[in-house]
Amino acid sequence: MEWKVVLPLLSALFAAASSGMPGGLSDANANDEGVRNALNFAVAQHNTRSNDMYRHDVMEVVKAQTQVVAGVKYVITVKMVKTGCRKNSANEQCTSQTSPSKTQSEPEVASFGGQIPSSTLQDPLAGNQSFTETDPYCVAQPVWKINTGLSGKTAKSMKVLNKEELLTAEGVLLKHLPKSYKIYGFLYGINRDKPSTLEVIVDQWPDFKVIICRPDAKNERALDFMKKVSLYSTDEKILRKVLREENAIDWSTYFLIGGFDFSYAPMLREISSEREVNNRDYTLVRLLYLPDISFLLSPAVDSELESRVSSLNLSHVDLVNKTWKFGGNEQGYRNIKHLISNFPSSCIMDVQGQPVAWMLAYDYCAMGILYTLPEHRGKGYAKVLVSTMAKKLNAEGYPVYCFIEEGNKVSYKLFQNMGFTEDISYRAAWFEFNF
Repeated sequence: MEWKVVLPLLSALFAAASSGMPGGLSDANANDEGVRNALNFAVAQHNTRSNDMYRHDVMEVVKAQTQVVAGVKYVITVKMVKTGCRKNSANEQCTSQTSPSKTQSEPEVASFGGQIPSSTLQDPLAGNQSFTETDPYCVAQPVWKINTGLSGKTAKSMKVLNKEELLTAEGVLLKHLPKSYKIYGFLYGINRDKPSTLEVIVDQWPDFKVIICRPDAKNERALDFMKKVSLYSTDEKILRKVLREENAIDWSTYFLIGGFDFSYAPMLREISSEREVNNRDYTLVRLLYLPDISFLLSPAVDSELESRVSSLNLSHVDLVNKTWKFGGNEQGYRNIKHLISNFPSSCIMDVQGQPVAWMLAYDYCAMGILYTLPEHRGKGYAKVLVSTMAKKLNAEGYPVYCFIEEGNKVSYKLFQNMGFTEDISYRAAWFEFNF
């Protein structure tokens, strides 16, 4: 009975080979043999591959659901106990029936995920509880990963930065420009009290090697925007470990990793495959920036045109959203409204006072969403907007940089001719997952 005080809440995701009609999640009997077998299998797989072990003998299934998606996917909410026993280099006999006095005193949330071939749907732990006994049985089975701290909690090895630490991290990232521009831009905005639905986590503090911006599960407005994750790392091995073993990213729903170093693409595809999460390239981009405002080559602007240079306001949200390549929907509308309300923008008005060309700054402070109405193209408006925005951003202390899609030769030439530079060996990318 004393075990009950340490029963954590565990969300477990399992998939088993099966046939049937695909559909949405449907409730399953918590005592169903398939549910129990899937859960037992996952616990055995985890315990053989991790120093942190979960008790198999103390489990209470709270809720179970199934969904037919290339097999049967089990979504199981279960109360479990994590033992205090840890495997050591001597291959310690670490039983999952460790006495209650050795179990942890604080609850822990976790999520398992993987594929269970139908041939292995059995109870591998029945009468066979120790690490050394179960390892030979499980070694040939699919590898299961555990993400500790999903559902709004953070794994112990990942640290959420507070306000003071965010300022320190901003200074650290400044030393790693230009590759750190996107994360630096996010922190720059957050540290200037720009509204944000993100939280920032690091692998360790203060000497972090991985820093990630992700939706803040505690922020009610986070669902109003696309689920986007951004990351920067100075050590690929540590980044790989974080993405594989920690809860830095919630892989259970659709999300997008944006502006990451494209050299990480093979690793992300590999980890995505291990987690059986689909992925695809969203866009590949070049990073251009102004090392100093003195590099900017501004066009000559006559007084008449200069008088029509202005900033966007909320009455222009619909127009910008409709013409934005990645907008046109309600989510795009909210995003454009957020950017116009909180970040610098520039536009050129017609004689009726309506914008005919414009440029915004994203919430990671990059220049973007440059657009000129078709009937007003060829008048040099883009050069004026780039120059105006670069000067405005610099004057307000913002970084001055942009991402240009690979193959967009017109925009690339425009920025290059205006003094922007790039690291020609570097590419950034956006990937979608769980689409």
